[in-house]
Amino acid sequence: QHSRQQSVINLFQSAPDELGRMPSVLVNCYDERGRFPAVVPDEVQGGATATRLLLEAGHRRIAFVNDAAPSPASVGRLAGYKAALAQFDVDFDPSLVLSVTADQEGGYGAAAQVLATGATGVFCHNDRTALGLYDALRESGKRVPDDISVIGFDDIPMCEMLDPPLTTIHAFKEELG
Repeated sequence: QHSRQQSVINLFQSAPDELGRMPSVLVNCYDERGRFPAVVPDEVQGGATATRLLLEAGHRRIAFVNDAAPSPASVGRLAGYKAALAQFDVDFDPSLVLSVTADQEGGYGAAAQVLATGATGVFCHNDRTALGLYDALRESGKRVPDDISVIGFDDIPMCEMLDPPLTTIHAFKEELG
């Protein structure tokens, strides 16, 4: 019988001091003071992969609808977006980066700005944001992917129900645990 206690903590950046009293590993978050080991996704690689898929499809004017809240995901995915653009010799244009709440309302509200940029492809911070963008694009008469391509992040089950299904980057949440 295993007598050691173990903990898995999720969704905060400042771990409570009480965790220091038992072996602990943080999952999908980190302790800002670096007191505990953490298992986190490679957000830079994820952002680069999403952007690279659009670049490989021929897009050169790619909007990034990012989360306005600073987080490892928003910072890392932006870094990956920039890295992929550089890899394809596409100049970074800050006017193509939009900061919104990372939910359907944020994506819906970003659509007019995305269209105003002349982007032909859009990388959304997460799938919920992409869902909102899909709705607004459809209402504006745009067809995905014929008129504009969209890629999300997280691979939530609802993505498959969209018409057409949303291209998304799979977040390995189960594997993190």
